[in-house]
Amino acid sequence: MRFTQTLFAAVQPLLATIHAHPFNIELGAGTLAREKFIYYLQQDSLYLIDFARAFALLAGRSNDEKDISLLLHFSQGALEGERSLHTTYFQEYGIPAGTLVEKGPACLAYGSYLVERAATASLGEAMAALFPCFWIYREVGNR
Repeated sequence: MRFTQTLFAAVQPLLATIHAHPFNIELGAGTLAREKFIYYLQQDSLYLIDFARAFALLAGRSNDEKDISLLLHFSQGALEGERSLHTTYFQEYGIPAGTLVEKGPACLAYGSYLVERAATASLGEAMAALFPCFWIYREVGNR
């Protein structure tokens, strides 16, 4: 069994809890309140800035050219690819461009954690903090 498969098997109870979260259940069923979805979009938009910053910090700390390129690609993808998705939803839900909202407690804590890990932890530890986001979003999105 590959190392990542071992890790993924170990987090199945946590993943089940994430899948069972009322937000995810309602989103999947199409019953999530509009206000909750808008708040999520706004917070996710703020989170992605920290996520991109963390990957850029890791790129700046790396000594391997391939790693630098990959990490910068992830950083840019968070800013550009996800931004276009948010822009589409912001237009659809009538959220004016440039609407400023404050980071909620979870967004502030998680974003700060990722940036701090990227800036101070070993490269391996920092990557271990950042990469689960990709995996969890994929799993929730697939469900």
